[in-house]
Amino acid sequence: MIERGIRDFKVSLTDHPSFLFNLDQIKEFLGVAEKVVARIRKSKSPREMVMETWLLIDYRIRELLLDAFDLLPYNNEAFDLRYEFLPQSFRGCLTALQKLKKAHLSRRPLAQRAWTISGGFVLFIAEEYDKELFHQIEKAERAYYRKLYPITGPPPIKYDPNYYVDKRWLEVVNHLPESWFKKAKQLNDARNIAAHTFDEYKILSRFGIKGHLTIQLTRKFCLKLITEIVGIIPRKMRKRI
Repeated sequence: MIERGIRDFKVSLTDHPSFLFNLDQIKEFLGVAEKVVARIRKSKSPREMVMETWLLIDYRIRELLLDAFDLLPYNNEAFDLRYEFLPQSFRGCLTALQKLKKAHLSRRPLAQRAWTISGGFVLFIAEEYDKELFHQIEKAERAYYRKLYPITGPPPIKYDPNYYVDKRWLEVVNHLPESWFKKAKQLNDARNIAAHTFDEYKILSRFGIKGHLTIQLTRKFCLKLITEIVGIIPRKMRKRI
């Protein structure tokens, strides 16, 4: 089987896609997104389009949360962390993502460390090797901080309990405005209705879609949501029916 390159997929990435995968994981996700987009393009059912869009976005939000703590490598079919570890509901995952983003955006930077060394090695120098050398290192560290913070002095250097996610992950999440979360919640509301009824009027009322062009409008709306929320752009869009 010939391995597919990124450009071989019928979907591409925006400048700020909402994921941080290695190349193999990107290809896997593009393959899933490609099938979802194909289904939406072919479907004549607004309900099916909404469900397919929701499934893709739910999948992505769950993986985004796992990626925050670098848990994706530990996920497997026998114990799927997306559903065993994370909140069961879509809204619960969305709320967790919002809170995680807010907590890290509001954290205060700590002082820059002059150097890092293991505690055991420090004790070895101070107690067994050369106590005077240890004092000279302490003296040099204090001089360094005086030079780095000549006016205020250094803030306390300590473990930051709020800093436990990858900086690359924060860069991605920083591109998610409040409108992103609002649209995701709007989709979830429509999906909840679609799960219990085939009444297209009730389902599409969440998007303000009505009239005789509901199929075309729903298709356009769902593909746009996938682009805005997931960062996937369908290639070679079909002409309107």
